[in-house]
Amino acid sequence: MQNPKEPIKAYIKKILSDVHATIVGIILVGLGISAISLFVFFENVWSVLKTTMLQPMPVWAVLVLVLLVLVYVYLKLHKHPLANPKPVNWLFVETGKYKWKVHTINGYFHTVERIPYCTKHDLQLISSNGENLFCPSLGEDCNIKMRTIDIPSYVDIATSLGEKEARRKC
Repeated sequence: MQNPKEPIKAYIKKILSDVHATIVGIILVGLGISAISLFVFFENVWSVLKTTMLQPMPVWAVLVLVLLVLVYVYLKLHKHPLANPKPVNWLFVETGKYKWKVHTINGYFHTVERIPYCTKHDLQLISSNGENLFCPSLGEDCNIKMRTIDIPSYVDIATSLGEKEARRKC
């Protein structure tokens, strides 16, 4: 005697395979129609561009186009920061025993130099062995030193103070 569940399993299996085949068919037909539609669209766009490019252009259109390009270039050059160089100034901010040179453009904060100055002698620190910076004052007792690994944290402090000072002066 046959198990009563077997015909039901076979029937469900047949339905699911038919549904699977239908879904795959719909997806494949949709992809095919999309590819054909894109091909026809780009073929039409190409034909329109080709006919437009092959038509003679009136002289007045060429002159207007050249004039517009010249006006565009003129306006871009006069608005571009390099067209009108702005004065670069600097100010010094102190962080403890170090002094930092802050560059400003038109009074606005720009950058901080990465090598500090000695506050006692007003000299930029120099590197001795790549690990330490020290004051280059000759014959004087100066103990201003800095490790190069400490520079980024001091530069952050100097940047903050430089921005504050530049805002205060504006």
